Amino acid sequence: MTNSYDHPEVYKELGVTIKDLGCVMLEVENIELPDLDWYYSDDPNFWWIKGPVGSKGAHCTLLYGLMQPAYTWSQHCDRVLDGWTPEPLEIEDVSYFDAPGPLRDEYYCIIGKVTVSDNLLEGHQRLELLPHINTFDYKPHVTLGYVKGNEEGPGEVLRQLDHLPGTYMPVKGISYGDKKLV
Repeated sequence: MTNSYDHPEVYKELGVTIKDLGCVMLEVENIELPDLDWYYSDDPNFWWIKGPVGSKGAHCTLLYGLMQPAYTWSQHCDRVLDGWTPEPLEIEDVSYFDAPGPLRDEYYCIIGKVTVSDNLLEGHQRLELLPHINTFDYKPHVTLGYVKGNEEGPGEVLRQLDHLPGTYMPVKGISYGDKKLV
């Protein structure tokens, strides 16, 4: 599947900087995570890649790609979300993404795949009423953490987290990116 990292020239020509797009996140309860070989990025362009993020800033992205930082549009976000209340998120499976773009092969992003409930999809679709760019297919998940890439893959890490499927994560609030959750 293609994503925005596969077409940097398009966004450059359009004057769009992907990392500056707005994001609305559901803040969820933090998860206790085992001591693993976590990956931390020193690159300020990838400030969010900080090891076991699910234990210190657990969240599920509701929409990424707003044409402005979400906190500058909070009144518009509030308006389209008016009447919608997020429900607890069910972790359906523990999986991973390969690192995209320039960090490919350096780490794996370990996620708790979230069941796409009607409630979650409604919140996402309401926010899509605002000007945005879809940079990835929407696959709701809670990022648990980033582990170093290796030839064996993240199999052992996934085995250590196999108790999470079927658990529910209460939503504590909504973040418009005005504070860094990790």
